[in-house]
Amino acid sequence: MERHGHHPEPVSDVEARVRALESLLYEQGLITPEAVDTLVSAYESDIGPLNGARVVARAWVDPDGSGSEIIPADPEAV
Repeated sequence: MERHGHHPEPVSDVEARVRALESLLYEQGLITPEAVDTLVSAYESDIGPLNGARVVARAWVDPDGSGSEIIPADPEAV
């Protein structure tokens, strides 16, 4: 992240590792940048913590207050 346009912050260890792995995968032809973008987008919008937050928000405004939406009917399904 940049605080000012001309003074970028140093890259974190995790970010450096991700960049190195992506470069290797691209060079080996194992994955394309478009595939990475698709996976990241899917995680951000369909798979990630946002969905959990939506479930909790729905339970919070549940009129009967039971939170039944977040308790599975079949415990084996979890």
